[in-house]
Amino acid sequence: KTTVTTYYDRNGKVLWEDKGSGDYTLVVDPKKIAPCMNEATVAIEDKEFYDHGGVSVSGIMRAAINNSQGGAVQGGSTLTQQLIKQVFFRDEADMRGLAGIPRKIKEMILAVEVERMYTKEQILGMYLNESPYGGRRNGVESAAQTYFGISSSKLNLSQCALLAAVPNNPSVYNPYNIDGHDALIERQHKVLDGMVDLKYISKEEATAAKAVPILDSIKPLADQLEGILAPHFVLMVRTQLEKELGKTVVGEGGLSVTTTLDLDV
Repeated sequence: KTTVTTYYDRNGKVLWEDKGSGDYTLVVDPKKIAPCMNEATVAIEDKEFYDHGGVSVSGIMRAAINNSQGGAVQGGSTLTQQLIKQVFFRDEADMRGLAGIPRKIKEMILAVEVERMYTKEQILGMYLNESPYGGRRNGVESAAQTYFGISSSKLNLSQCALLAAVPNNPSVYNPYNIDGHDALIERQHKVLDGMVDLKYISKEEATAAKAVPILDSIKPLADQLEGILAPHFVLMVRTQLEKELGKTVVGEGGLSVTTTLDLDV
């Protein structure tokens, strides 16, 4: 569900896109997302995505062996399980160890059901529209517009690889987190290497994408009122809506508001 409320003048001109003060999501048709975003996500999150039925036994075993041997902590969750966690168990996601076992079991059961109900393309599309991409941004469209000032349909390989790196740990890999830049670039390179392994791209394409100074193109963090037209009028309209519909409804967003204003006049 899109959480951004868009205010229009009487002729349909956009006056403001209100992203609210909490997390916000821009939902788009998955078919319009750049193909490299799908490939980059599968390469880093779940290389066996197209081969399993929601749960990967080999992934769970591999993670268990690695973790027991003292390696870097790995999770055995499939991309489908991660989608389930984001949609249904976001508040329980930090529960680890024994406390997290009931949630894991629920995730597995629901993941199998989701795989029966939807195609792989639909599941991947939902994942890209739901995933956290740092800060308040949920969904790849929100991330693409915030970080690069473009639609997710126009993302290039280097940009896709960078965004695909973020959901694993959004607070660390948030492009606006300067302290995490080295780790983010390291993970972006890992994404590109994974795409080579799956034969989505060539080694030469990966090398060229790694050479792009991608963080130099990140747009500055915008103010909430950036781009607002006729601000006093629009904010007055929002106040009126809050009185009529309640602050909760307006705060959750997803509204299209046509005002009486004629911007040209």
